[in-house]
Amino acid sequence: ITRTADYNIAEVVDTKLNVAEQGGKGIDTEVRYSLDTAMGQWDFAVLWAHTLERTKKANELAETVDLSGRYSDSTAEDGGAYAENKINYSVKWYRNNLMVGYLGEYVSDLIADTFCNCGDGNQPDGTYKHDVPSVLYHDLVARYEFGTGTIISAGLTNLTDEEPPIIETGFNAMTDPATYRLFGRGWYFRVQQNF
Repeated sequence: ITRTADYNIAEVVDTKLNVAEQGGKGIDTEVRYSLDTAMGQWDFAVLWAHTLERTKKANELAETVDLSGRYSDSTAEDGGAYAENKINYSVKWYRNNLMVGYLGEYVSDLIADTFCNCGDGNQPDGTYKHDVPSVLYHDLVARYEFGTGTIISAGLTNLTDEEPPIIETGFNAMTDPATYRLFGRGWYFRVQQNF
């Protein structure tokens, strides 16, 4: 706002701002089923997140970019892995105070940018992409509840010892720690007492 010598408003300048746009479309599906048998109760579950699009636009003049199925620079606001499909599923068996279960986690493949110095000014020009393979994790879990408020649980995680996929532009760990498990096979044992 500019004013005249007598403080009246002479002009109001309302300029455009560089406002980025981000959008996302997808389908989330959850299916659960329980079955009682003479051997005990079985619980089945599938949770599936399917990304249809994950768009970004730096400003009103920029081209809209779809990041679904891609890995982008994790140091940017919109960076990280945008797998088209992420699926978690489980099978759990209950009998009296015992639960034994199998858990699976699937992350579909991605395409990632690289540090390839191919374009003008030695910048990536998009002619070479890094294929990041899909990953499937397997976990085994068990829990037993005593009648005294004591609960013992144990698990074996990443049963097949899957390594996180290498992503050349992945920040620090050369992967995406928010999406993939950084450590191999592991286990835990927990004792809980409720008073």
